[in-house]
Amino acid sequence: MKLLIWFVIFTLSLVAGDTKTDVSLQVAHGSILSSKIIVQALNTIGQRVNIHRYESDGETIRMEISLSGRKVFDPKYFSEILRDNAMIITAGAMRDKKWTIEIDASSVLWQIPAITSDEGAQMEKSITPAWFVVNQSRALTIEAPYGNKWYPDIAVLDANMNVLSSLRSFKAQERMSFSLPEGAMYLKVANTNGMKLLKEGMWIEHATDGR
Repeated sequence: MKLLIWFVIFTLSLVAGDTKTDVSLQVAHGSILSSKIIVQALNTIGQRVNIHRYESDGETIRMEISLSGRKVFDPKYFSEILRDNAMIITAGAMRDKKWTIEIDASSVLWQIPAITSDEGAQMEKSITPAWFVVNQSRALTIEAPYGNKWYPDIAVLDANMNVLSSLRSFKAQERMSFSLPEGAMYLKVANTNGMKLLKEGMWIEHATDGR
């Protein structure tokens, strides 16, 4: 009985430990890419994102989101990550426990690793999918770390974040080579069984005609 009580108290303490924040975002010159960068930036600072409303008139994107995480939302840290991707917070204020933030994304440039004929990239340990620029390659090879099972969950997107091709498999792979479709700009790499099960050391490099 005592064990059950302690388990309940521990579980409640975990739930109580999460901080929640409502945020209204207005993104000038917004795009699918800028929206992706915003969500990734929030994930990087330890915030889970729940999007309640997403509207775009072609010039401005408006988003109503709620954040939850072990740490309090840090707008300064968020701003620094956006700035690294050439996005600027032009206004920000909190009222009635809700943040309202305006962002200029007119010069957005996603700072993620690029796969070229001269340079590959290693995936870092992460709980979220890894992204790469692949517009300088025609084909790629992905290798799983030694002794690790990788269940491919990949997608290739164009410059406007439209999916050109994708694959999601429940069959483990140690190595995979494939050609990129015309117009490929971005590659998303994940693990079908969850990123937490994937060890650090995934290697991605340029290949010749998918071999």
